Amino acid sequence: MRGALLAIASLALVLGTGFWWSRLLRSVSIRGRRGLALTAMGTGLAAALIALSWHPGWLAGSAAVAALLGSSAFLTLAGLSRQERRHPAVSVGDPMPAFEGIDDSGQPFLSSALAGRPYLLKFFRGHW
Repeated sequence: MRGALLAIASLALVLGTGFWWSRLLRSVSIRGRRGLALTAMGTGLAAALIALSWHPGWLAGSAAVAALLGSSAFLTLAGLSRQERRHPAVSVGDPMPAFEGIDDSGQPFLSSALAGRPYLLKFFRGHW
């Protein structure tokens, strides 16, 4: 019985952390919360392993395996991400740095042309 409860708790922890992390990603507010997510996923992984060692039965064992796979995938991807931790060059509310480029019609574009009026500027990273 202990193994079944622990297996279900580990799956709930992993799913809850995954849902919380996806909400943070959508709102772009993950700064300073990565460690908490990694700790929660690590705890879910450990709890799933312990639950499996207690032979929880096939239903709870399936929950433990799902928690094990989900937390392992999350921790593996977090370890492989290799994102740099640096201060952003521009923050919300900062003045836009001057730049020039080519617009969608192939004409030269100067950022100074936007001065004095509201604008929305989107940059797309292309891989073509």
